[in-house]
Amino acid sequence: MLRLQLSSLGAVLLVGGVAACDSSSAPTPVADQPRISAASARAATSRHLVTFKAGVPAAFVARVKALGGKVALEDDALGFAAVSGLSDQEAESLVRDGLAATAEVEPVIQLSPYSTRKPTRLPASAVHSPNDPTAALLFSVLPLQWNMIAVHADAAWAAGKLGSSNTTAAILDTGLDYTHPDLAGHVDLARSIDLVGEADSIAKYAGSGLNPIMDLNTHGTHLGGIVSSNAFITAGITSKTTLLGVKVCNMRGSCPTAAVLEGIRYAADAGAAVINLSLGGTFSKSGAQGFGAIIDRTFTYAKRKGALIVVSAGNAAADLDHNGNQFEAYCNATYVICVSAVGPTGESAFGPFVNVDAFASIFSNFGRSAIGVAAPGGNVVLNSQGNIVDLTPVWSSCSTKAQEFASLQPSPTEAPLGLLCPPQFLPVIGIVGTSQAAPHVTGLAASLASEGIKGPAQLRSAIFSGADDLGPRGTDPFYGKGRINVAASLGVH
Repeated sequence: MLRLQLSSLGAVLLVGGVAACDSSSAPTPVADQPRISAASARAATSRHLVTFKAGVPAAFVARVKALGGKVALEDDALGFAAVSGLSDQEAESLVRDGLAATAEVEPVIQLSPYSTRKPTRLPASAVHSPNDPTAALLFSVLPLQWNMIAVHADAAWAAGKLGSSNTTAAILDTGLDYTHPDLAGHVDLARSIDLVGEADSIAKYAGSGLNPIMDLNTHGTHLGGIVSSNAFITAGITSKTTLLGVKVCNMRGSCPTAAVLEGIRYAADAGAAVINLSLGGTFSKSGAQGFGAIIDRTFTYAKRKGALIVVSAGNAAADLDHNGNQFEAYCNATYVICVSAVGPTGESAFGPFVNVDAFASIFSNFGRSAIGVAAPGGNVVLNSQGNIVDLTPVWSSCSTKAQEFASLQPSPTEAPLGLLCPPQFLPVIGIVGTSQAAPHVTGLAASLASEGIKGPAQLRSAIFSGADDLGPRGTDPFYGKGRINVAASLGVH
């Protein structure tokens, strides 16, 4: 039985609510999750990922049932299935009987835990009318959204480059709080889908009548607000792009591989111009041909459908040029733009923001062979002794429903990741991580697609050619082709 090892590549640190900056409550850094063994993944899901040389055989479902298992998910087009209730030996028997090519314990990505700080209020001047490009422009010049100024999104807004509702960006994550004032009207609920089966939990903890895509975690909502926002509170790269919620991670931030792969195919079939994947893990290449093959098959499928996939580089501060026998899912996958993180080195989450293009070396993965571009992900501030004294996060939407859910104090197995935005304050949150870098690129790709630039190759070329070359000249291990420049890629000078 093949044993895979995974590590989390989600957001590395989080500021609960709107962070205060008193040094007495300085956050304790949360390192990337330790590698998750296949055994622990099996304990979490009791599922196997089964792959086939072609489609799913007609006799497969009946055979699994006869063994006492259940097919939880199957994809005939890509040739894989997720099976629950089987032992390792029973899963291997599917291969011995010729019904499957491989049967492996299903890898599960766990989004990183959060670190919180005392909440406080945002300035009243941060609130603006929705769907007003001036609102986004006004907020962008406030100190908090250093990220939008760093990538010259304000110049693109001033030129009328706001995206289009006819362009869809898919967010594969924990869902989207479509009731949030910054996301309201942007999420296409008719096409959004829950692939982890949270309908019952949504009804139990958040109320009846809600779409299962509702986010009870906040990670996905934060990403969506960076891509497209009404700018009630924080601006996104665009203000008109349609968001497609594809829930592949549950309220606890657990992301089964089968759900992720199925989500990619679903988003591509649904016509998404760009797919955001701010999650991933690491596995050994040795003996993992089945797992690697299905990843290649899935990403190739998305490319053929015309979807660009943008992924986060990961938060292990790892050199992806020298990672031996490790495969970084999904930064090392084909046809993706892998995004590293940059952020300020100032000494406050509220500014002043110094050196906004500093590479986030304390957590961001790097490597010339892997990194396509860099984008704002926030940074961790060190003092002269090398101790962490502050965070400079990316500010965006947080899920109010997640906070309501947390207040109900559900069982530990259903609890979300830490304390989220308190409902008495504006629903925004600051997060540091490469998870936040990726949606800046996703938003840019969506804006380019709305301007008539279609297809992964063309979008990639426009993003790369507009990037500001930072660090060593040319492609380098930290910034790739450079830090994205929204205005330049859109032809605004």
